[in-house]
Amino acid sequence: MALTQTERNARWRERHPEKVAEYQRKNRDRQVAHSRRSHLKIAYGITPEQFEQMAADQEHRCAICDEAELHVDHDHETGEVRGLLCGKCNRGLGMFNDRPELLRGAAHYLESYA
Repeated sequence: MALTQTERNARWRERHPEKVAEYQRKNRDRQVAHSRRSHLKIAYGITPEQFEQMAADQEHRCAICDEAELHVDHDHETGEVRGLLCGKCNRGLGMFNDRPELLRGAAHYLESYA
């Protein structure tokens, strides 16, 4: 029985691991860029260029705490992108279900023990 193209490709990769590794090294940046572009478009409806413009508008800092690591913050109900936050602030808002009254309550609680 004849091998399928997929099977022939798999056998070739098994016999030439050094060529596969070389190809992967040469194409890693392109693959990462493609993956990032796909993720931003699918998850948030924005391009890497739009992300970079948002980051520049925020001086590459979290809109809440001024950290440099940036993630897309979006409204979970509408899907609308709000801005860029560091991972901690982004998760924090999510943990409070994006409810300002809960965040105000948490701030009041902390201030009462300061």
